Amino acid sequence: MVDEHLQLLFRQSERFVTQLVGSRGWSLKRPVDVEARTFWSAALGAALLAHAGAHGTGADLDLAGTLTVHDQTGHV
Repeated sequence: MVDEHLQLLFRQSERFVTQLVGSRGWSLKRPVDVEARTFWSAALGAALLAHAGAHGTGADLDLAGTLTVHDQTGHV
């Protein structure tokens, strides 16, 4: 059951990122499925670590740094 929910999360994230990247003229250095899984692996891993009592703050995790989204339009 957990696997099914993770697969659903990944698929929905892939669709969202695909639409967002296309509408804004961005590009990815990795396939969209890899981007989605990498992001959620980092986010869920951080949540598990925090739940287990690991020390640190949200500032210690750079989720945006896990993505390879680039603006191809020249806008910042």
